[in-house]
Amino acid sequence: MTKQLTLLLLIGLAWGQSESDSTQVDFYQLGIEAANEDFDPTLSYNAGCSGLGLYLIPLNAMARDVKIPKKHNQVLASNGGDDFRKGYKKELINLRIESMNKGLNHFLIGAGGLSCYLIFGLIAYGI
Repeated sequence: MTKQLTLLLLIGLAWGQSESDSTQVDFYQLGIEAANEDFDPTLSYNAGCSGLGLYLIPLNAMARDVKIPKKHNQVLASNGGDDFRKGYKKELINLRIESMNKGLNHFLIGAGGLSCYLIFGLIAYGI
């Protein structure tokens, strides 16, 4: 009985599996992955560390002009090019904002630490 049940299970598993359809490509997700590969956080992080992140983060959230590198022209010219563009732009803007936030947090922590150091120094000297 267990042999027959095992055989039925294996037949059911083999029958239930279908071949993957390579024509179904999620271009939106492809754009997100491409943006993650292309993003360089150095400039955004430094903008946040400079204190300008207070002004640049809202501007970056409003700015929708994102340049997509030419290496992605083939994907942009395909049927799913618009979805790719939407995913790429949205993810790149999110990555910029996250990087600026990280830099701004480090800037504020440093500024807060320095001000505490100066205040306690002035109090210690009785000024």
